[in-house]
Amino acid sequence: MALATYDETLRFNIVLVDDQCVAQPYLTDSRGVDSPAFVIRRDVHRSGLYQVFEQFFESHWQRGKAL
Repeated sequence: MALATYDETLRFNIVLVDDQCVAQPYLTDSRGVDSPAFVIRRDVHRSGLYQVFEQFFESHWQRGKAL
């Protein structure tokens, strides 16, 4: 087994609409259809990826500057 690190930030495009999240990773070597988009639905009965992306989105939104 091997382990490696790198000095770049992981990036996602995140769109929250109603109870759905569309998250698309920024892949430096892939564009368009080669970069998958994940549709994640909120499940109010259990935690999951929706809450993770929602928390990430909200924390960055709060730090942002209105234009």
